[in-house]
Amino acid sequence: MTVTIDAMEAVKTRMAAMQGQLQADLRKQITEVERQREAIRGQAMDSQAVGQLYMRVHDLKGIAAPCGFPFIGTLAAGICGLLDDGARLPADQMGLVDDHLDAIRHCFATGIAVADDPRAQALAGALERDMLLR
Repeated sequence: MTVTIDAMEAVKTRMAAMQGQLQADLRKQITEVERQREAIRGQAMDSQAVGQLYMRVHDLKGIAAPCGFPFIGTLAAGICGLLDDGARLPADQMGLVDDHLDAIRHCFATGIAVADDPRAQALAGALERDMLLR
């Protein structure tokens, strides 16, 4: 079977369109997480509000790798861990949650997709230091 150049170009075009759709889906999920975070900013942290944020972040964690950004999934998993930490109140974790969200936005905007990217390693190191200080 011979594959023509036209067929190869059609596949490349479809793959690019699919990648664009995946990134649009990831962008939408990041926006939803940010919207939920903003909705509870400055309010009392009741379990329902924190639960809604957790669900949005958990969804982001699941969609990040298939969309080509596994490091964003790792950062989202970090937020889930912060919100799951029974030793601290969710309200006490919001500064770290915000730092992780800033890192997620930065990764998406600058194309930091994988953990072995030196920029990802620098971000992860900064977040780890931040967590130790709080």
